[in-house]
Amino acid sequence: MARQNGFFERENGQQVFAQMQPEQDPLRRHTGVGLRPDLAPEDEEGYAYAPGYGFIRLSRSELQRAKIRRAANVLGFGVMLSVFLNSVVSSTLLRVVAPVLPGVSVLENGDILASRPALYTIQLLVYIFSLLLPFLLVGALLGYTPKRDLPRRRAQLPYLCMAGLFLLGLNVVGSMLSGLFTSMAARGGVRFIQQYAGSSTSWRSLAVYAVLWSVVPAVVEELVYRGAVLQPLRAMGDRFAVVVSAAVFAMGCRSVVSVPGTFFVGLFLGYVAIKSGSIYTCMILHGLNSAFAIFMEGAQPLMGRGAYQVFLWSTCALVLLGGILAVILMARRSSSMFAITDLEDVNTLTTKLSTFVSSSGFLIAAGVVLFLLLGQLRLTG
Repeated sequence: MARQNGFFERENGQQVFAQMQPEQDPLRRHTGVGLRPDLAPEDEEGYAYAPGYGFIRLSRSELQRAKIRRAANVLGFGVMLSVFLNSVVSSTLLRVVAPVLPGVSVLENGDILASRPALYTIQLLVYIFSLLLPFLLVGALLGYTPKRDLPRRRAQLPYLCMAGLFLLGLNVVGSMLSGLFTSMAARGGVRFIQQYAGSSTSWRSLAVYAVLWSVVPAVVEELVYRGAVLQPLRAMGDRFAVVVSAAVFAMGCRSVVSVPGTFFVGLFLGYVAIKSGSIYTCMILHGLNSAFAIFMEGAQPLMGRGAYQVFLWSTCALVLLGGILAVILMARRSSSMFAITDLEDVNTLTTKLSTFVSSSGFLIAAGVVLFLLLGQLRLTG
């Protein structure tokens, strides 16, 4: 397409006047994009095809929004594939490994009987498979290369301690808010079915369960959410990448009452990944947070009600105090400790987020996740 005498000339010989006013330009009026003679050549990037007009140049702002829509569709596909694999693969894997895995047997009617350790192991394998496969594919589609993009700085102990105290405090606040929400819903005749809730008969089994469901998922989830999801999105702005990766992280939550808390934990871990430049720091913090939550919940049936209440509130008070202290220390260490500053960008954060959440792929995935989470609600009359 060549520009001559104020016209853009296409190969078929037709011409479009380049100086047409925006309100008179039917292409701009109907599609939001149009011929941009007002931009310098260095400000123009990319092309888009418009029927009746041919290929047109896009501004950097329009090009970035197009990239965001593509990323949203790719991430939506990854979320839906993960949900599908997690729902379908579990029973299939049970039947495949039943003949070789100790503690698992197939009954005459086709049902599967599994011991608690075998069930924990299979659930963990299914979870890893249903998370790694979709999001490694997502990362590849978004141009993510672990060897090049994954942050690998060593974890710094002082920063790790302060961030760990803050995260545990955030965990306690989230648990309190979830409990308050659950009690309010119960008064309104609504209760929530807790899925994947494990119970332990001894402190030893609780420790094994806590290790299995904190260490392994922490490594896998950080490689996925703070690796394959967060890193390629940073090309569109660090703040945008942190918010979107936290939203995708919350969409993988198994309990509807835990979604808000999971989202804020995802925000903090995304912030840590960018500020520390260390995926190992995120893994340690994530594992510590998960182990703390599992231990606090699993200790309840192993202790008397009175002893558990004392243990719960004293532990929560100490953790909250430590979290407040960590915030003070981190703020004193650097006045910009909690700030993530993007370079000058062509779109605001609000514009980028609205473009992302309005994309069809993300909307469909969010609808599927919401439908599954609402399936945990039961009316008690």
